Amino acid sequence: MREMDEDSGDPIHGYFQTPQGKLHYRQYLPDNGGANGGDGIKAVCIWQHGIHSHSGATVKLTHVTNADGSTSTTASNPSSNSSCSNSYSYTNMGLFSRKFQSNQIALYALDMLGHGFSEGTRFYIPNGDYTINRDGLESFARFVGETHENVPLFLMGDSYGGCLALHVARMWQNHGMDHDKDNHDMMEPKSKSMPMSPPPKQFEGICINAPAIIGDLPPLPIKLFLRHILAPLLPEYTPFFMPHPVPPERVWKDPEIRREHTSDQVKQRGLSAGGVPFCLGTASGLVKAMESVQSDIIPGFRVPFSVCHGTDDWGVKIEGTEFLVEHCETKQEDREVRLVEGAYHDLMADPTREENLEFHIRFILSRVNKLK
Repeated sequence: MREMDEDSGDPIHGYFQTPQGKLHYRQYLPDNGGANGGDGIKAVCIWQHGIHSHSGATVKLTHVTNADGSTSTTASNPSSNSSCSNSYSYTNMGLFSRKFQSNQIALYALDMLGHGFSEGTRFYIPNGDYTINRDGLESFARFVGETHENVPLFLMGDSYGGCLALHVARMWQNHGMDHDKDNHDMMEPKSKSMPMSPPPKQFEGICINAPAIIGDLPPLPIKLFLRHILAPLLPEYTPFFMPHPVPPERVWKDPEIRREHTSDQVKQRGLSAGGVPFCLGTASGLVKAMESVQSDIIPGFRVPFSVCHGTDDWGVKIEGTEFLVEHCETKQEDREVRLVEGAYHDLMADPTREENLEFHIRFILSRVNKLK
């Protein structure tokens, strides 16, 4: 636990109560940032990890994998250490926490139900109902917004977490957020479970990596059989024929990073499950979330966003980001898109991870500067 906390940036741990159980989160406040959002904090971000991951996922490396596949030690590649210390390079949350704090951005990272230190059946979307994860993120984001009332607020997410961020942002758009006051056309909520209270008044946009919008799904007859017949009967069952849509070799280029995320020790902890096939309920929930984001969320979407996606992402297709860009109604000046040539699924563990994160930070700070 001490090593995990040190690698991920020495967070403050907390728990947030939901109807389905307690959700664990990590809190990172920059220097001079008060607990109530006082002086020194430029923005606050809520990060939602992807399915089968957790908020503390971090690998501490003593080498750097370059874009051409070559490696070098961090000590001989000083540019890789711009956000790190002690001659180490960090991935994922270790990189996030250090970069955000150095830019005076508060970071909250949530473990979704059944992941990390949160309660719940491991790696299971209950009854295939993704709205449980969506509503958990939405409620937690409101809690953070109340904690930092006067600070610009951003949602962030990776893969399924990015899909959930889109869902929450559209909920808030539907219930009072208006970025186009000259052409205000509020839609009625499509789900009765959507909260009717106004969104956090300081909400400024979302930053997402490889959002799960279009996935690599099985043929339609198999998908219908799994979703409508087998999943309702055995939602926590993982059939022997159930493939993992994103095999580890297509998520992490670096062998050391891949070993760390898929090791027996990591699996035994039950915090994450890299490279493990989905159970039927989780697979069904993912499909429903992606279908809904395509049909209900993106058309008419007006929230400012930055999106980053690898061109060689097999499991979560880049066509999803292209669909978002083509069908949303967010103004051109309120969106930023970065397509990373040759990158795989985990962009925060890719050789380009620092550039990818700095892309989002620039978007955040640009939104903050517009408010001054």
